[in-house]
Amino acid sequence: MQKILPPINELTKPFYDGCLQNELRLQFCDSCEIHQYYPRIVCYKCGGEKIRWVRVSGRAVLTSFTVVRRSLTEAYDAPYTVLLASLEEGPCMMSQLTGNTDECSIGDSLIVDFVDWGSGIKLPLFKRLTGNY
Repeated sequence: MQKILPPINELTKPFYDGCLQNELRLQFCDSCEIHQYYPRIVCYKCGGEKIRWVRVSGRAVLTSFTVVRRSLTEAYDAPYTVLLASLEEGPCMMSQLTGNTDECSIGDSLIVDFVDWGSGIKLPLFKRLTGNY
């Protein structure tokens, strides 16, 4: 069985193209100078249309998580950790933790970790950082 693949379209393609190049990209509004995730056609804050894609740090803080011990399908190896990562640039991203699922705590420092997801797609998962970033 194959993993669920994200919808890639004209709006989301720059994000997934960045992932293939091991770059985390977010939209940036030139009008109000904020980053946004998930991709939109206008800025969620000011409604501005001056949106461009920029490379961001990939650093984040773990704000919430749950450990999935029973997999949705055979395509996913359980256990795995689903998390909310508050990116250094502001937006919050839902993703997964790579590595040991039993060793994470709210407030942990994270860094993006691009993982092959199948069908020529890489996704931004996160790994814990030891020490400060």
